[in-house]
Amino acid sequence: MKLSKALLIPVLACAMSLLLLVVISSCGSNQGSATEKGYKGSDTEKMGEEDEAAGEKVDHKAEEAGHAVEHKAHEVGDSVKAHSEEVAVEANQERDEFVASVQQRKDEVEAKLKELKEEADKKGEKSKKEINQQIDKLELKRKELDTKLDELGKATGEAWKEAKKGVEDAANEIDASFKKIGDDFEKKSK
Repeated sequence: MKLSKALLIPVLACAMSLLLLVVISSCGSNQGSATEKGYKGSDTEKMGEEDEAAGEKVDHKAEEAGHAVEHKAHEVGDSVKAHSEEVAVEANQERDEFVASVQQRKDEVEAKLKELKEEADKKGEKSKKEINQQIDKLELKRKELDTKLDELGKATGEAWKEAKKGVEDAANEIDASFKKIGDDFEKKSK
């Protein structure tokens, strides 16, 4: 049974209410004075014994209710703990997969950068200088991406979502810059 933390209090309140109703209903059957119950004179002793038995019954029911509530509270707590652990495992898995995909993109960019540098070396001095300047800018953006990846590894919760967006934006910016360099390189090649 999976319950979120938000459901823990209402579930416990419901269980407590039900158990309280059981206790109250068992108490209610013995209310009233001796004359209201039809006892006279010597029957008062009999009524005292019945009230004492009813009191013991109520005490017993209250104790049972307390144990049942405690048991349910432990069940709900265990369920919430298990669910929290599952969520943490899923979050770590999502983070690992995301970091791996970004690392793969980064490796692809590194390979393309190396290829671009080799091609730039074959060009004239002016073209080579312009392309290398763009490559230098791209390498700065790649370093920014590395920094954001480090931040991502340390972030949790909402901070992780923000860090993930920062990494995605940086990776997309590198892709766009790389495309621009490739387009410029092709234009200069013609």
